[in-house]
Amino acid sequence: MSVFRYRLQPILSIKERMEEHEKNKLGKEMRKLDQEEKKLQHIYGKQHNCFGNIVAESNQGIQAHRLQQYQCYLTDINRQLDYQTENVGKASKDVEKQREQLIEVAKEKKMLEVLREKKRHAFIYEQNKQEEKRVDELISYKYTNK
Repeated sequence: MSVFRYRLQPILSIKERMEEHEKNKLGKEMRKLDQEEKKLQHIYGKQHNCFGNIVAESNQGIQAHRLQQYQCYLTDINRQLDYQTENVGKASKDVEKQREQLIEVAKEKKMLEVLREKKRHAFIYEQNKQEEKRVDELISYKYTNK
């Protein structure tokens, strides 16, 4: 009995490696997005703390120059928020782009796997037909020799 050989196996192997590579890149992009979101949350925390400090000092009577310092600080925090929000958006787009690339490679690999399975089933069917033919020949040979 012969062995099934898929002539597109080298291409399938390459697609499998490409899929693994794309998965690794997606993981890297997702970690980057997570870091950017943590930075954004940290900035929101700084803003929240600043508002808390303003309220606490206002209850005790805040000086005008101190209020101006807080205003400058909040302006800087808002700039950081805008910048970091852009970074999160860019990282999110990078994740989606990478996800689409992974899906495309996975589709190509799946197509080759389905084709391999069809070829394998056809091969097994042919092998079974040949085996049946051999058995029939053997039976007819034995019958004619009697």
